[in-house]
Parts: sequence; C-alpha cells; structure tokens
Amino acid sequence: MCAAPGITIFVRHSSDCRYNGDEFARRCQCRKHLRWTHNGTQYRRTAGTRSWAEAETVKREIEDQLSGRLTETKPEDSVRGL
Repeated sequence: MCAAPGITIFVRHSSDCRYNGDEFARRCQCRKHLRWTHNGTQYRRTAGTRSWAEAETVKREIEDQLSGRLTETKPEDSVRGL
C-alpha cells in the first residue's frame, strides 16, 4: 500500500466574485477543484461542487482510492452484496 499524495482544495472564482484572487476562500459559492502531484505528474480535477465541505468529502474519497484503501465498486454490486 502506498501513501496517498496530499490533495489541495482550491477555488476557481467567477470574474465578479469578491474573493477573486484568493484561491483558498471557503466562503464564496464558486466552483471548487482539487490538485495533487502523484509520481511526478500534477493532476487537477473538479470537485463537482460549490461547497467546501462537499469538496472535502470528494478529497477523502480520492485519497482513499490513491492509497489503495478503497476500491471502486459499482453501486449495483454494493446493493447486491457482491
């Protein structure tokens, strides 16, 4: 099992956001994204949310996948108990 890379949440603000220029502003409702480096390659991915708390949840899920603690399963399989 390898260690998961550190994942950073950042914000891509709209042009009229009052927090424009602060990529770590938690209060605005702009889109949240994730950034990390793994094996020398930088990755960026949308968190698919405008909520910092939901972005934290997505961040933990990706960390679990990258560290091998979580395997991707189809929702149908987990319902059936497979």
